[in-house]
Amino acid sequence: MIRDEIQAKIRDETRFLRWVRVGVCVAGMILVLAIATAQAVQSEAASDIRRIRLDPRPEWSVSGVWSPGGETLLLVDAFRSLVIEYSTEGELRHEYQVPLKGSLDFSRPSWIRVWPRGGYIVEQEDAGFVVVDEDFQPLQEVDLRGTEQVSGFQHAAVFHWVPLSNGDLVAFGDIQTQDGSWKTGIFRVSLSASPQVTVLLEVDIEPEELDLYLVGLPYLTALDNRVYFVDLTAGPPVMREIEMREDGSNVVHRLPISTPQAGRLPLLRPYLSGNLDQLSFVYSELERSSMISGVYGWNGALYLLFHQPNGISDGSSWSLAHFDPSTGKRGGEIHLPTTAAHVTLVPGPKSWAVLEKGRVKGFGQQDIPSLLLVPSSQIPR
Repeated sequence: MIRDEIQAKIRDETRFLRWVRVGVCVAGMILVLAIATAQAVQSEAASDIRRIRLDPRPEWSVSGVWSPGGETLLLVDAFRSLVIEYSTEGELRHEYQVPLKGSLDFSRPSWIRVWPRGGYIVEQEDAGFVVVDEDFQPLQEVDLRGTEQVSGFQHAAVFHWVPLSNGDLVAFGDIQTQDGSWKTGIFRVSLSASPQVTVLLEVDIEPEELDLYLVGLPYLTALDNRVYFVDLTAGPPVMREIEMREDGSNVVHRLPISTPQAGRLPLLRPYLSGNLDQLSFVYSELERSSMISGVYGWNGALYLLFHQPNGISDGSSWSLAHFDPSTGKRGGEIHLPTTAAHVTLVPGPKSWAVLEKGRVKGFGQQDIPSLLLVPSSQIPR
């Protein structure tokens, strides 16, 4: 009797353990399937990102735009004084020599933006601008280089700029006012029949801090009636938001940026002596620094580009994070699958272009062999 009870108990425990093992196996299978599914989705997403070779290769480029439908990409080659139009396969479509309409000498275009009223606006490297149509026929010129064309100042040096939806420009740089004094800050240029300059925000900045704004990293953007500027002047970086109201007043907000991986900002002053031979040292400093490398406004949202030195291999690590100005927090983030020493990002309606650039040996001495096409649907919100 006792033996039968013991055997029955053993059978029950064995049956229980068998079900436990089955349950563990099923749970393990579910976990494996979940991991496999996640990896498949990630792999599928990664497979949508294409690397294309550029032919011809630009020799020096820090700026580009997509054509209105996102069918072709236009990159400024400042070294060759051209705007090069590529297909989405990296093939040459057209090379545009920025035309001359009047007194401006566009011997070296540096930046290009989409013009809100159709066409593009191109900057000569020293604060001269020309608006062109989609065939690069000139429509308007604005010269901020010490002429009488724009009232409110004597001279301007523009470091960053972005067009507003109404056709005005907002720029960060130095301006010399009518009384001869110089100011560094963010100012608005109305491109009307009688252009005017209005200072939106003065920025107290040291020369060594200003250097970071002189190397082609985009730290200024705009969304509707708000301008966003990455301020690197006071300890941890902050976002300056300038709300431009209809009554002509401006409200400035200071937004902290969550940057847990940010480290020492590069010290560029010893190399920025006006000697182009020092450019390799300037950009080597950038490669060694963990920092914010750009801000982008796209489709009603803000994004920050983060750079980190790659500690495993020779190269860099890049990520693009959504930034919520209401909280100052980083949202969704995408790791860009490139180890290029430097990159230039071009947001677009169908894809974001990530121009992969090698180390700088001098002006016009940088290998730019390829770019990544990241589907816009994969950009986090």
